[in-house]
Amino acid sequence: MQHLSLEDDEVYWKRGNEYREKGQYDKAILDYNKAIEINPKYVDAYKERGIAYGRKGQYDLAFKEMRIGNRLSSSQKRKKIVR
Repeated sequence: MQHLSLEDDEVYWKRGNEYREKGQYDKAILDYNKAIEINPKYVDAYKERGIAYGRKGQYDLAFKEMRIGNRLSSSQKRKKIVR
């Protein structure tokens, strides 16, 4: 069994998803923030944070997060093609 550290970005991302699914958007955003702090290129954390902001009605922040996630995703795809 693999031991997950509290410094594991995926732990925070998964818990953020659980909070978001329960409608606890502020808690979800805090966990997505931590995931991004650990891994600033975590595309899914930006996108999920954007969804949480959107559910809170904070559409400007939601759009910003989605744009960041899409930009990172495109950048990562370009790097894979170049290699």
